[in-house]
Amino acid sequence: MGFYTLAGECRAIIRTIDDNQPLVLNDEAMDVANKERKLWEKRLFDVGMCVVKCLVMAGELDAARRELHSLVEAQRQVTGQHDELEVEKRLLDIKIGNVHSALHKKRQSDGHDDGHSERILSALTQVAEGKYEDASRSFQTLHEKDRQNVLIANNYAVCLLYTGCITDAIKVLESVTSLGNTSTLLFNLATMYELSTERSIDLKKRLTEKVAQAHNEGKGWERQALEFKL
Repeated sequence: MGFYTLAGECRAIIRTIDDNQPLVLNDEAMDVANKERKLWEKRLFDVGMCVVKCLVMAGELDAARRELHSLVEAQRQVTGQHDELEVEKRLLDIKIGNVHSALHKKRQSDGHDDGHSERILSALTQVAEGKYEDASRSFQTLHEKDRQNVLIANNYAVCLLYTGCITDAIKVLESVTSLGNTSTLLFNLATMYELSTERSIDLKKRLTEKVAQAHNEGKGWERQALEFKL
């Protein structure tokens, strides 16, 4: 209920600004009022995105998609732009399994996307369709262009795993553990160690030492043993 209360407060402040606009006597004061309104519109939008993320975390994907759709419509009315949220909608469609909708939105957005996001979404769509070899090639291209991107590397490694290239998948994940070790990356790497060798315990212990060393250098943070499957 906290987010909905915050959203109500944002809307109330926006209404107050609108009600007071007829009382504004000069252009400078009008500019200040408009800037303040845009600020609270942005805060209202941020609250809405927090609600979407909470719904996703709770597994309420359909509700998250409806909430995101309402944000898209609101942003279109206020700014006339909604490309960033359309990307979020397509990611949700892929997560839900509604690949047809994601592909439909791709065709609608062709010609006016930023290229990079579109290639990532296309690769994720290939994963959702079970086209792991195609997805592997797509993520390989993305990884070669941006070897510092941990999320791309993680998705590339998972595709390699599904295509039977577990040794290459491990190398990809090991190459980015020092860049930013997310919980998903560490868990996936630990799982691949278990699948590839009987010495997985030793390899996972070495991984914890590597992460701990990064922490001593100011690059890491505290981790739970569960993330390393220990």
